[in-house]
Amino acid sequence: LAEMLPMGEFLHGFLGADLMSASHGATFMYDFENRETNMWHIDLPFTLGIWRGVGMYPNGFAIESFIDEVAHAAGQDPIDFRLAHLDGVEEQSRRYREALIRVREESGWDEPTPESVGRGVAIIDDRATVCAAVIEVAVVDDQIKVQKVTHVTDPGIVVNPDGIRQQVEGCIMMGLSASIYEETVVENSQFNASNYHKYPMAMLLDSPPEINVILLEGSEKISGIGEPPIGPIAPAIANAVFDATGQRLRETPLQKGLAAV
Repeated sequence: LAEMLPMGEFLHGFLGADLMSASHGATFMYDFENRETNMWHIDLPFTLGIWRGVGMYPNGFAIESFIDEVAHAAGQDPIDFRLAHLDGVEEQSRRYREALIRVREESGWDEPTPESVGRGVAIIDDRATVCAAVIEVAVVDDQIKVQKVTHVTDPGIVVNPDGIRQQVEGCIMMGLSASIYEETVVENSQFNASNYHKYPMAMLLDSPPEINVILLEGSEKISGIGEPPIGPIAPAIANAVFDATGQRLRETPLQKGLAAV
């Protein structure tokens, strides 16, 4: 930015390196009296590129993992807690509530899970699209195995439902891979992953046995679909691991954190 624009140095310091990308998924819809948002700029010794969802992945993970922690600390059901703090009258609050209620119904949230299976929830919005997911995981031999994904997506007007479902399913698998396995490590100023033997990714064996995609039309406008559905995947998996094991994982990749506990 500093090299491209005449006022680049000023804008770099005022806006940060990539304000638009960094702010994706950072919307905080919950009605809390005390809240504050900060952004830090860190100079990295390598070139960055665009990743699906950009800031939405880390922002969604931080916000929805924290909300889950607060709900449990308050002794409340995680969905009930979210609904109780979405009392705004604006359209986006209404769409949040509708998505949470629908994902609760479709996922069997109020039914008991099988033994050793945990269930987690998360919701985000980006590009005016609201996405909520309930994910069930089993931890088998210290390995995270996603069993079921129920994903509710509200992109406004649904024009091509099959295309939307494909985008959502792609986001589910990409989010699963990134949140459980993927990590980039820099050693001696170089990336240590010369190939995939040092950069594990999800494989077909990691595909959840059950994926349910539910579409809502909560707005009279058309909004984005290529990136928003990835937002709730990482926090929903982490929240499900907590439900199954009592272990709160606050960093990704989750598999590495689980192994370290």
